[in-house]
Amino acid sequence: MPYYPRGYMGVDKIGRPVYIERSGFISPSKIWEVCSEEELWRSFYQSYEVLNKLHYMALSHVSGKQI
Repeated sequence: MPYYPRGYMGVDKIGRPVYIERSGFISPSKIWEVCSEEELWRSFYQSYEVLNKLHYMALSHVSGKQI
């Protein structure tokens, strides 16, 4: 979503994914024009599910331990 820039970028020293949210670039008025509150929450839930299913599994595989 171009009006709410956020995402995962790399890993920390322990191997956990690093989440970056560029709060200075958030445009609330544009967000509410494009989507509803329910759609925004759904987006958060989906990104959390992707984190759990893909990122943690892949990082655990690479590091050889449970992340």
